[in-house]
Amino acid sequence: MREKFNRWPPKYDVLKQAAQVVPLMGEDGQQVRYKTGKKAGELKTVKVYRCSECGEDFRQKDVQVDHIIPAGSLKSYEELGIFAEKLFVGTDGLAVMCRSCHTIKTNKERK
Repeated sequence: MREKFNRWPPKYDVLKQAAQVVPLMGEDGQQVRYKTGKKAGELKTVKVYRCSECGEDFRQKDVQVDHIIPAGSLKSYEELGIFAEKLFVGTDGLAVMCRSCHTIKTNKERK
């Protein structure tokens, strides 16, 4: 079921809402521009996602979609309906978090 959640459309809607395109910054703190080609002189940009917990911006590989109300785990057949309801929620039940914040939140919920 969690594999199906990876293709759940509201998950991508939440990511889309958290996305921003910002100028790419070099190691020297300056904005990076294209040097050659059709875009010569234009600013290079990168897509970042804002963590709903800490407010920092991260690349997509460093963020995860979190269930605001934990989906929990499926321990018996009787729990299947409740688990599915908690897992397949709309955009209002999901949040984008950086890996660090998501790990901290998940560990607190498991205690």
